[in-house]
Amino acid sequence: MYLEIDFYDRKIDTYHDFLNEARLSVLALAVYFASITQLGKLLKKNDLRLLVLDDVLISLDMSNRMKLIPILQSEFSDFQIIFLTHDRALFELYKEKLDWKGFELFVDDSGEYEKPLLKVSNSYLDKAIEHFAYKQYDCCANQLRKACEGILKKWLKQDAFDDNCKLLQLNDLLQKAIANNLKNTEMQTILQKLQTYRKTIFNPQSHHDNSPIYKQELKEAMDDVMQLKTLLA
Repeated sequence: MYLEIDFYDRKIDTYHDFLNEARLSVLALAVYFASITQLGKLLKKNDLRLLVLDDVLISLDMSNRMKLIPILQSEFSDFQIIFLTHDRALFELYKEKLDWKGFELFVDDSGEYEKPLLKVSNSYLDKAIEHFAYKQYDCCANQLRKACEGILKKWLKQDAFDDNCKLLQLNDLLQKAIANNLKNTEMQTILQKLQTYRKTIFNPQSHHDNSPIYKQELKEAMDDVMQLKTLLA
């Protein structure tokens, strides 16, 4: 296959020298997607439709990486898509934006030979629920704190940063959220309770601290974090 590239009506013969790495990556993806789309037309109804993307977005910035999501949703909705990446930020972002199952792959070197270790990548809230079920209350509290921070950062967006463009800590995130919801009684109640949990549960259980932790209080904190997620969704 031969490609003809024009730039302002001027033919570019050596486009591999003219285009930067990011544009070449986008061009390669476009050709690959076009090929897969045409191949899909030849498949029968029950044939496997598989699309594998292995770290194909390394050279793109985050805004351009986001443009791939609607393409996958609209053009390959009937495909089994396997998206592989070593970029943690991209992994977490796509996991949040797409209703996919996320997995993390590690090297298990506990035995005589190294072998792959595949584990489900749960959200902080899912991990908190799991830890609670296994009576690991300190771990549950720590994951709840992370879940609360993540929910508030997502909702506050640019307000989640201070004047020096640094992400706010949980206390400041809660104060910002409280100030932005003065007329919402239900939200105010939950945010005020979470501020209390921050002092009595989240902070002590995230540090070296001998403060006791009570099952019922932790369960109420978990319920409130889940309610916060629902209200801000």
